[in-house]
Amino acid sequence: MSKYQTQRSNRQDNPRSHTESTTKQSNHAAKGIWRVVFFAATLPARVIDYLTKPPGSAILLGFGVLYFALVNIEGYWQALNVKHPPFLPKPFVADGADLIHLFGATPTSDFWVAAIFSLIVQGIQAFALREQTIAQAQKSYEKVAQYKVKNPVDGEIDLAAYRRRKLKRHGMKTVQFRGFLVIGTYLIDAAIALHNYPLIAVSLGQLLTHTVWVIASILGTEAAINLFWAAIKPIEVVVEDFE
Repeated sequence: MSKYQTQRSNRQDNPRSHTESTTKQSNHAAKGIWRVVFFAATLPARVIDYLTKPPGSAILLGFGVLYFALVNIEGYWQALNVKHPPFLPKPFVADGADLIHLFGATPTSDFWVAAIFSLIVQGIQAFALREQTIAQAQKSYEKVAQYKVKNPVDGEIDLAAYRRRKLKRHGMKTVQFRGFLVIGTYLIDAAIALHNYPLIAVSLGQLLTHTVWVIASILGTEAAINLFWAAIKPIEVVVEDFE
């Protein structure tokens, strides 16, 4: 007797076993369908959860950095020549922007001049806005805490007093220069943003929309950069040991 005939004979001889086998298969199929339904129902929540914590948040913010960087570059690109068409669609802004224009912009020298200048400005602002940790502040303080300025001596000559004041002010020029540099970059950004999104002689709806995009043009890139670095800090690189 063949193996198939033997199995068939056994099922006929033991109908209870055959029924239990069929029931198990039905249960497995039902569980499989339930898992698919459960996965589909919870997929949006899973995606949101992934994108709100590392490394997913870093990926999402990376796209944010790219988008706002292009917004800023587009502003400088249009400031160079008002005839340059916008290439980045922006919510609630009807400026005729189309991504196809980006392919026409990238071969031109104006685009790369705008891109380089914009990235320099955004880099300065991002550096200025980057939050200093307590440990970094402590280390920065300890570098200068060891230096002391002697108390003035009665009757010391003017040159000694002058150099004492100079020693006391040492380092502040760098801080002041950086402050003026950052303020200058924000003024440039504000002028470009107001050129592209005017706030005068527009409707109330346009005023609100343009105000949002002025702020986004000025602060969007550097804010996204800082959030991006904050998102990738907790990510630990796992190195597998193959030995």
